[in-house]
Amino acid sequence: MPKDYVRLCRVLLPRPIRSVAESDEAYELASVMAGHRLTKDQEDYLEALSTFIEQYEDKAHPEPKKKTPTHEILRYLCEENET
Repeated sequence: MPKDYVRLCRVLLPRPIRSVAESDEAYELASVMAGHRLTKDQEDYLEALSTFIEQYEDKAHPEPKKKTPTHEILRYLCEENET
């Protein structure tokens, strides 16, 4: 594994991920690096790569919006209308 940022970029350029294949490639490299003693450049590279992976995952698999229970909406409306 390269120890400096420029050489790591030659392995895989950290950039926004737009496909499952790109996500798989980035995740695989991040998995190889994780859990090892890293140089500062390797840490910076892994952080950048992780950021792009997280951004892709957030877009590809968004968390469902929480629906406010009806009884809480009614309670709020009653309090606001003093009923």
